Amino acid sequence: MNKQQILKPFGKKLKKERNNKGLSQLELAISAKVGLSTVSMAETAKQDLTMKTIYKLAKALEIEPYKLLKFD
Repeated sequence: MNKQQILKPFGKKLKKERNNKGLSQLELAISAKVGLSTVSMAETAKQDLTMKTIYKLAKALEIEPYKLLKFD
């Protein structure tokens, strides 16, 4: 499994969850206390995230972190 096989589905899942909450990328970034570029680059599969950042994003989305890592 290569890097893109993980980053792409993660980015899609992150975007789906963000949209389900009705949040913009900026609103999610502010709520999670991460940079806007972090959210943007994660959603477009251009950046690896640390577990700490995944946790922050999940907390801001009010979901468990594993839900961002569970790909359909």
